[in-house]
Amino acid sequence: MKTTAKNNLSLINFNVLLLSMVIVLLLFAPRFVPVVLTGWAFFSFIHAGLNRITPKFGAVQIFLIILYLFYVVGGIWSENKGAWAFHLEVKMTMLVVPVVFAFTRLSWKHIRWITYIFLIGLMSHFSLLFIKAVITLMQNGTTDVLFYTTLSPDIHPAYYAFYINIAIALVLVDMFNDQLRLFPNKWMPSVLILLMAAANIFLLSKMGILTALFLSLMLLVYWIRRKKYWLVILVVSASLIFGFVVYKKSAYVQWRVVEMVEALSGGHSDNYIYSTSLRIAVWETARDKFMEQPIIGYGPGDVKDVLHAEYVERELRKAPELNLNAHNQFLETGLGLGVIGLILLGLILVYPIVKYRKNHLFGAAIGLVTLLFFLSESVLETQAGVVGGIVFLCLFNLPATTSQRKADHKTEITS
Repeated sequence: MKTTAKNNLSLINFNVLLLSMVIVLLLFAPRFVPVVLTGWAFFSFIHAGLNRITPKFGAVQIFLIILYLFYVVGGIWSENKGAWAFHLEVKMTMLVVPVVFAFTRLSWKHIRWITYIFLIGLMSHFSLLFIKAVITLMQNGTTDVLFYTTLSPDIHPAYYAFYINIAIALVLVDMFNDQLRLFPNKWMPSVLILLMAAANIFLLSKMGILTALFLSLMLLVYWIRRKKYWLVILVVSASLIFGFVVYKKSAYVQWRVVEMVEALSGGHSDNYIYSTSLRIAVWETARDKFMEQPIIGYGPGDVKDVLHAEYVERELRKAPELNLNAHNQFLETGLGLGVIGLILLGLILVYPIVKYRKNHLFGAAIGLVTLLFFLSESVLETQAGVVGGIVFLCLFNLPATTSQRKADHKTEITS
């Protein structure tokens, strides 16, 4: 019996390690993610079979599975079957991960270690990128190497910012409710949050910066509640100085800011070749096409074809050249699956927020961050977005393991 229990614990820890590797490999070696994800699913099912674990599905898991199955059905009215099959392959995580988690029983200790490995991997990877950029800066003297795709050439800065803001949200929530107890004091997470918020400046993802700003304001609220007014003044002052210096020292940052302001004020309306103006034009195009066929959409396989044809018709220039998607997951899903797909997508994100309870505050935070990024990126259309997003949504929205986590938490406190 002791040997069996020891082997069982080893298998659980091995599965936790594999799941942690999936998240970290998204940054370091994304091509290995499918292999490790398959291994995690395989050994999780072995563990479930050996221990006769009955699957338990939470609401978020159910919504994800239904949405994926709806993507499968969407092939009926998709003319481009090849693109539809590719969509199913990319989104396979939406089916596999929720099902595997239904057979998984994780304690807070396990989730704490997954979070630790994620944070260490994320900060290590960004540090390596930044050090490399600084070395390049010292060689050629241009500050542009510190920003955006030059800083992160392999992972789109928007998806990188997505993961960084998920990390900020996890650390911030733990400061408020001490559920994971990640750090022995409140200074370490505060410093980590500020460092990760600063990282968003260098990635220059607009939604990343806005989300980090919102989460940083929550950190200020935390300090204000504890009457650390001097710290609030210090951080706000330092942040303003930091932002000003970055803006003045980088012509590229200045251009991005000016272009965004002009686009939001109606500038570049004849060109649509710049970042913000092009994105606004893409959103308007996707919105108009959705309104033409809102019930069932055009089919998941035909979304890009429909958008591409409309880009050409509207002479958006860069959009068809880059074969851009809708750059908004809600519009993307609506174009492919219509109103029903939109409702399912909304339930996946809104449910953990509406059904907030203290033990599910992590799930609510992940849902909120994901919702914000869905507004500016088609997150579920790439491996870089869908794998990490779905893993975190499921990991922190598992009602089936709530009682076990509570018992585990109490045991750790008493011990």
